[in-house]
Amino acid sequence: MLRLLFRFTLSIAATAPLSAVAGPSDSLVEGYLADLRELQGTIIEQEDLLDLIVAGNTGNDDLDDDAILELDRRWIDGDGDFRDIVMSNALTLYLKDRVNETGGRIGEIIIMDDKGLTVAAWPATSDYLQGDEDKYLETYSRGSDEIHIARVDFDESTGLFQQQISETLKLRGRRIGAITVGLNIAYSPPK
Repeated sequence: MLRLLFRFTLSIAATAPLSAVAGPSDSLVEGYLADLRELQGTIIEQEDLLDLIVAGNTGNDDLDDDAILELDRRWIDGDGDFRDIVMSNALTLYLKDRVNETGGRIGEIIIMDDKGLTVAAWPATSDYLQGDEDKYLETYSRGSDEIHIARVDFDESTGLFQQQISETLKLRGRRIGAITVGLNIAYSPPK
């Protein structure tokens, strides 16, 4: 269903060697990569969704490391008012629909701004700051178009063993953030 929804092509080079990854088969990962690109394209095609990412970048320009760590602490401590800003925005609600459409195949989708802060995610992440994790450090932070394919790991926020695939999110060739899709490795398609 995701492939039918997304029709936009981005200029992203897939350079991660799939043979080095433990987890789903190469063909399954390739299918997820295609879904990831289609999802990015759909977000970029919808100005109201894109505005949330750009606004996150602009609104967070003045945040220093201490302010970012304080926001992360508030998120982790369960500050409902702060978490609601992210969890009720239009982009998060859009991601929620995309995750639910997969019937369990995708466990989570996270979109980060240019500082690695969560702009939108479904379900809620365990922390607000993603910028200290490989999903951001190996993509946006590097300034490259590489795809980061993580090893299979248990994800606390989803309660699933999953594999995260991440890459830089671009608008007209300009890096604006990063996107991560968590793949449920226990997913079994309906027969």
